[in-house]
Amino acid sequence: FGVSAGAEVELNMRTLYRKRLSVLGYAGLQLGADERRQGRERALAALREGDLRVRVGEVLELEQVNEAFERLASRAVQGKLLLAL
Repeated sequence: FGVSAGAEVELNMRTLYRKRLSVLGYAGLQLGADERRQGRERALAALREGDLRVRVGEVLELEQVNEAFERLASRAVQGKLLLAL
C-alpha cells in the first residue's frame, strides 16, 4: 500500500522546481477517525476538481486476474493496476 513497487524512487529536482510541483505525504494511521475522514474528503474533492491525478500503470482484462495478482505480488507495477469488467 503506497510503496508496492518499492520504497525508493528517483526524483529529478529540476523538473520538480520547473513545474512548481510539491511532494506531499499522508500518514493516516497516525490520525484520529475525524482527521482521516477529513483527509479522505479533501483528497476526493481534489480528484473531482482535477487537482489530483491517479497514475494508472496497467489495465488488464478480468480474465487476467491471476496475472494481475502475480504482478502485484512481485511489485512489478508502477501506478495502479486496474481490471476491466
